[in-house]
Amino acid sequence: MDKYYQRQINLNEIGSTGQQELNNTHVLVIGAGGLGSSALIYLASAGIGKISIYDHDLVDETNLHRQIIYTYDDIGKSKTSTAKLFLEKRNPHIEIKAYDTEFNDSCDISHIDIVIECSDSLKTKFIANDLCKKYKKALCIGSIHKFEGQLNFFDFKNNSQCLRSLWPSEPEHGCVSTCSDNGIIGASVGTIGTMQSLEVIKYILNLNYIKNNETLFVDLESMQMMFFKSNEAMKGHIKKQDDIEINFDINIFNHYFSINLSTREHPLFDLHTSLDDLPNKLVDLKKLQPIAIACNKGHTSLKACSLLKELGYKNVYSIKGGIQSIST
Repeated sequence: MDKYYQRQINLNEIGSTGQQELNNTHVLVIGAGGLGSSALIYLASAGIGKISIYDHDLVDETNLHRQIIYTYDDIGKSKTSTAKLFLEKRNPHIEIKAYDTEFNDSCDISHIDIVIECSDSLKTKFIANDLCKKYKKALCIGSIHKFEGQLNFFDFKNNSQCLRSLWPSEPEHGCVSTCSDNGIIGASVGTIGTMQSLEVIKYILNLNYIKNNETLFVDLESMQMMFFKSNEAMKGHIKKQDDIEINFDINIFNHYFSINLSTREHPLFDLHTSLDDLPNKLVDLKKLQPIAIACNKGHTSLKACSLLKELGYKNVYSIKGGIQSIST
């Protein structure tokens, strides 16, 4: 068996001791689709000793371009059962458990060490978050929208901040469209799933991994990666100051219509325009909708706030320090 893992055992950061840690770990993967397929392959190949899989779907032809565990022969079959057979052939030294059912809040995770959430359901992500927090398990959440990927890792053994710190109010069902609606490149979703498996492996080996108060955004079109830190003291809310400036927090992108007036592209803003053209781009916005504006250094955005207030917009705020405050 040691020969199977020899190349990673050769790493100083792993060695025989680290490999044994991997072999002693039980990981649950929720969702055996695009993210889950890639995550499962690399978890199994790394020698995670026990892997459990939850997914109630059947393999469909439209899955095949990105869900790399499956082939045409698997169409119509259970994803979890098919994944189990594939992974057992890939690595016969580990144990795979398949649950052909939807993950819900009655699922028992008390025997699990780490959960990887790979579904496309916001509801499922919050259920996983709440259960992991309750049982003090580690949780890695991945998501992707077109070319934009997002990763969070919550270590509930040592930290209480969780998904609800970033999203105090659970988003309504259907507020985020899926890849079936928008389309997706298989390699994009595979990249994020692979990164999820890597974060889990690093966590087990006590290497540097994404911390509870960080969100990693990956722009797969420009190949830029950005870390955003969330202020736990804010409990997921942006504190509005008496004037029109606010400090940057990741929750701005959840609670505000965000406008980028800087010369830098940024994938998370709702609108990228210039100060001169700004009034023409806001015709469909509600006057009471909260708006956060960033420019290069925080000066032009103040002018924009004054302009919009003159036009009747009430809740407009300038991001203090501009786009340069939104950094790794």
